[in-house]
Amino acid sequence: MTNYAKLTEPGMEYFTNKLLQKCKMWKYNYYNRILNITIFVIFVTICACVLYYCKYSKTMKEKNKSQHDQFKKQHTLDTLKVLQKLKQKVHSERISNLPFESNLDNKIFV
Repeated sequence: MTNYAKLTEPGMEYFTNKLLQKCKMWKYNYYNRILNITIFVIFVTICACVLYYCKYSKTMKEKNKSQHDQFKKQHTLDTLKVLQKLKQKVHSERISNLPFESNLDNKIFV
């Protein structure tokens, strides 16, 4: 075995090794906590955004549904008005033109 010169005492070497190991563990714990807190904040933010979007889209669907229902009602009323006008027009033509030509053509007079 070869003897080599040590610049530090054995107790000091043990102390510095243990100190470095403690610093390494402290640094590991510190980075681990920072990482965990960051991931937690990102997770909470994503969950909040998803919940807000679900609520917002639900209210938008309800608004669109009510608008669509109102459009359908208005369209139905407009169609009924047009049909009533058409019916009145046909009825007024029948009263003014009593003998229908189409009916006269089909009958045979003796």
